[in-house]
Amino acid sequence: MERVFGYSEHEVVSRNVRLLTSADHRSRHDSYVERYLTTSERPIIGTGRVLVGQRTDGTGFPMELSVGEAERAAGRIFTGFIRDLTTQQRFELRLVHPDQATAAELAVDREVE
Repeated sequence: MERVFGYSEHEVVSRNVRLLTSADHRSRHDSYVERYLTTSERPIIGTGRVLVGQRTDGTGFPMELSVGEAERAAGRIFTGFIRDLTTQQRFELRLVHPDQATAAELAVDREVE
């Protein structure tokens, strides 16, 4: 969590996952959950979607967000599973345009490996 977003674990546990998304996705996320709670339509529950994540410093990056639901004795909870897609999208772009890889990108890729 800290490496990807800049938040410590205690800053995000039990918080709405929208905290980790860009501003344009925040209001839509809440409306999806609200619609699900009133109609049982599952536009985002149980599926993954690609959107822009936001770090504590305000920078954005591509991520996949999957929202799940669980029932507990204390009530219903929602879970968020996040995957940083930065490296994957960089590799995909390089496959399409191999001549456009910069020395900086190649150095970052070596650090990831």
